[in-house]
Amino acid sequence: MDSKKVDSVWNEFADLKNVELKFQERNRNQIQQSNYLVNYTDDIAIYSFIGILTKSDDGTSSDKTSIIIEFLARLAIDNFELEVKSKFKSFFSSSNDLEKIISKSLRKLNGKNFTFKENFIRIDVDYIFSSKEAFEIITDLVSKIKNIH
Repeated sequence: MDSKKVDSVWNEFADLKNVELKFQERNRNQIQQSNYLVNYTDDIAIYSFIGILTKSDDGTSSDKTSIIIEFLARLAIDNFELEVKSKFKSFFSSSNDLEKIISKSLRKLNGKNFTFKENFIRIDVDYIFSSKEAFEIITDLVSKIKNIH
């Protein structure tokens, strides 16, 4: 993973939303961990994008992004959770509009988990966002969910 590209994309997204990127880098023993955090609010929701990039001296690396979204207005959606076991497996057996939208967005993101509980959404992916498009998929998904409900 190119950390300069990640830095650039996260900074660009924070600038686009006119908020501060919170960045922290830690070095422990033989591991370097970079943490990225962007929080912002629009007329639909409060967003938190959390990115973690970990590298060890032996060349091993891991990274992930978690997104937490709180809708400002209560939505009439029952709580549910999705966990992707295979990227080739269909996420849903039924096909209502909400399920189609979520399924399409998760496939685009190669998403791992999607949880909707109360007024909160949490999405986890097994990589750190390194493109503006990944952030846009999330903001588009939130707008579409809001428009359905």
